[in-house]
Amino acid sequence: MSARPASISARLGSCPILGRLVSEADPPSRPVPVVKGVFSSVASSYDIMNDVMSAGVHRLWKDHYVSKMNPHGGMQILDVAGGTGDIAIRMLDHARTKYADRDTKVTILDINPEMLEEGKKRMAQTMYHGGE
Repeated sequence: MSARPASISARLGSCPILGRLVSEADPPSRPVPVVKGVFSSVASSYDIMNDVMSAGVHRLWKDHYVSKMNPHGGMQILDVAGGTGDIAIRMLDHARTKYADRDTKVTILDINPEMLEEGKKRMAQTMYHGGE
């Protein structure tokens, strides 16, 4: 197995979370529970954390993504790693506001139960709550 380039290790090592996740001293199976723990512990503040880390640019990226996807016409969308539901809600909003489409459906898939729970809470506060 080849070693990770020193420049990448140094950059990742300067970040407490990522440095821990990719530590070369950890066995290969170690990052999985650490990653799960990180996402579980930040689920309720995940989008705010993204706002801070990206200076809000992540919202522009997501809006651009949804615009390019252009959901409408009763599309069936699978949002993989969609945890908090922010992109799913954007997809539904886009279909409704641009096309008056209430038939487009989004299914959120995420490995982390805490992230999915946060998504359920957020969805319950929207007009889409109670959909199939």
